[in-house]
Amino acid sequence: MRVPKFTGNMAVFLMFFGLSAADAVWSHNWLRALLWFAFGALFLRADMKASQ
Repeated sequence: MRVPKFTGNMAVFLMFFGLSAADAVWSHNWLRALLWFAFGALFLRADMKASQ
């Protein structure tokens, strides 16, 4: 697996999914946190695959 590069897409990814997942964890809503982490993993994988 290659290392992801920090681009504009990665910044948006970190801001949107990171803040959403952190909010879910801080509010102890574990189902919502799991959902955000799953969405984040899917989008990160798709972004890495598309740029190859």
